[in-house]
Order: sequence, then structure tokens, then C-alpha cells
Amino acid sequence: MIQQLDMMTLTVMCLLINTVLAAMLLMVGRHIQQARGIRDWSLGIVLISLALVIATHLIRHKGDIWLLMPANMLFGYGNGLFLVAIRKFREKETHALLPLAIGTIAVLINALFLFVIPDLPLRLLFISFFYAGVNAFCARELLRSTSGRLHSAYLWTGGVFALFSLVMGVRALAAWLAPERVLLKPPHPAMTATGVFAFVGLMLLCSTVGYVLLLTYRMAAEMERLASHDSLTGALNRRSLDVVAQPALARASRNNSGLTALLIDIDHFKKVNDRYGHQVGDEVLRRFADIVRNQIRAGDHFARYGGEEFCILMPDAHKEAGYNVAERLRRAFSETGLQSEEGQLFRCTVSVGVADSRGCDSGFEALLRAADHALYHAKTSGRNRVVVHSAGNRNNPEENPLPA
Repeated sequence: MIQQLDMMTLTVMCLLINTVLAAMLLMVGRHIQQARGIRDWSLGIVLISLALVIATHLIRHKGDIWLLMPANMLFGYGNGLFLVAIRKFREKETHALLPLAIGTIAVLINALFLFVIPDLPLRLLFISFFYAGVNAFCARELLRSTSGRLHSAYLWTGGVFALFSLVMGVRALAAWLAPERVLLKPPHPAMTATGVFAFVGLMLLCSTVGYVLLLTYRMAAEMERLASHDSLTGALNRRSLDVVAQPALARASRNNSGLTALLIDIDHFKKVNDRYGHQVGDEVLRRFADIVRNQIRAGDHFARYGGEEFCILMPDAHKEAGYNVAERLRRAFSETGLQSEEGQLFRCTVSVGVADSRGCDSGFEALLRAADHALYHAKTSGRNRVVVHSAGNRNNPEENPLPA
């Protein structure tokens, strides 16, 4: 009786702890709308905890064997919700019926070996193998993403699921090789059940701690991104441009590899805002940013310099390469069809100034001044053109367009 009470106490404590965790996650989820999967994970915690309570009741009232059906449905559904939450967190597509399918399969396995082919060792073999597979899928989804800021959280959470899968696999193997030791003649039924429930509760707690770590690191990364990027276009902000420019300029000077700056201004942008409205103007900025990202290299830095001005830093590149990129951007944007809220079609153009570190004084400010002088010449010469800063006279540079 004392052992049964201890088992029930352990299960109730597990239920209470995990219910608190689920409630905490739900409250957090209300304030982190971009973190998908929180509700699925919270519901999974509750369902698995309820399954443990039902299973504990079965130990004390062995005649209610039919309760294995809802217990396995809840446990399987909860495992399915964990898999759904993981895939949502990783921004992958998932099927809403996946948890129901996993729960249904678990019920069918139990029904087959309880009522159709009564065989407890086989039931233990197949249900353990099934849950080992489900948790292996969860571990695979997490351990495939062990790079970057979330590395440790992915390893922790994926490791928990991998351990649970391994234990279930060993349990299935033992049920196949030595069923009498596992099920027919255990050292003590209450101790065996207590150990299983304690392990499940511990894995549930550890996996939820890992999921909280994933959320925490994701939010930290998002806050850092918001602090370093322009919210409208997704480009770096001016402060972040200064941060990345200094090491890029130092590397260019050290390796004599060059650093090219493109300063870009959208022509007559104020007229676009005045004529079509600021929402259309914002869309113009977003479309231009998308075009830039499709044209520049992976190692280039793209920033919103202010208003309708943008800057691109191209490490290990000279002004000839900068001119080619600028010209492709100019053509692509001038050929892009834009539309007002009333459906009126229009187009925009850009003017671009190009300078590289070889043709100006040392320092990032000097490089930007040279690019700005070239941009000014492009705008005063009729706009919709690319002008490259000349290295002929560093104090009073003469801007001339390179031949196409």
C-alpha cells in the first residue's frame, strides 16, 4: 500500500510540475506570437501527464484494463504534438492530423494484443518499438539543426528524445529476448511501474526545459536581429554597418584585397510618397531590398543608410566589380513594375555612387565620402545611372562612369 501511495504521489507531482510548465509556456506564448508550436507543446505536456495518471490508476485497479486505450491515445497524441511543435519551431510544414494518427496507431497496437491476440510480451514489444520510432523522429528533427546560436539547446532537447527512444528500443528488445524477465516475472510490479513513470516524468521535464531553452535563444537572436536590422527592409541599420565596416576595411588593408562601397539613392522617392502614399513608398523600399539581396554575394553587407538611401559593402572587390553589381541593380529595379493602391502602374529608378578603398584616404568615413561624391555626380548628371569615384585626385575626386 505504501509503495502504491508512493507511486501515486510521484505521478501526481509529475502532473503538477508539468501542468505548471504547460501554463507557463502558454503565458509566454501569448507574448511571443512569432514562436510557433508553444500551444502544441503545452497541450502535449498535459496529455502525457494525464496518461500517466490513468496508467497509475490501472496499476491499482487491474480490472480496468480498457483504460489502456485512452491512456495510449493521450500518450501517443502528446508525443505527436511534441513532433508537431518541433517542426513548427523549425518553421517546417506539418499535418494537423499527425498527433491523432500517432495516438490512433498506439490504440490499435494495444487493442490488437489485448483483445484480438492476447499477448502481453508482444504488446510491450510493438508499443515500445513504436514510441521509440516517434521519439527518434523528434530527436532527428532537433539534432539536424545543431549549428548557430541554438546549438546547445538543440543538442540538449534532441539528446533527451534520443535517450527516450533508446530506452524504449532496449525495452522492446528485452520484451522480445526475455519476456519473462520484463513482464511475466518482474522483481516487483510496483517498483517496475514506479521506475517507468519516474523515467517518463523526468524525460518530460528535461525535454520541456530544452524547449524553453530553444525559445529563450530564439528570442535572444530575434532581439539582436531587431537591434541590428532595419525593420522595414530587413537590411542592416547604419549602426551595424559601422560595426561590420571596420574589420572589413582592416582586412582589405592588410591583404591589399580592396573594399568597395556602393551608395544608392532611389530617385524622386519623395514624389512617390506624396503621390501614392507612404504605404506604397514602403513597398518600393521592400521591393528594392529584395532585388539587392538577389544580386549581391553572400559575404557582402547590405544596409539602409537612411530614408531612401542604401549602402552595400563588398569585401575583396574593387570598383570594377562594384560597378557591375550596381549596373545590374539599376537595370533590375528600373525594369520592376510597381503598383499603387489604386492599381496604377509605375516604375522607379536609382542612382549609384561607387568607390573602393584604393582610391580614397584611409578610414571608412573617407570611403563613404568618396561614394557619396560619386552619387552626387550621378544625381546631378540626370539620375538613373552609376558613377564610379576616380582615384586621380583624392582630395577633390573627379567622378566618371566606367564603360559598360
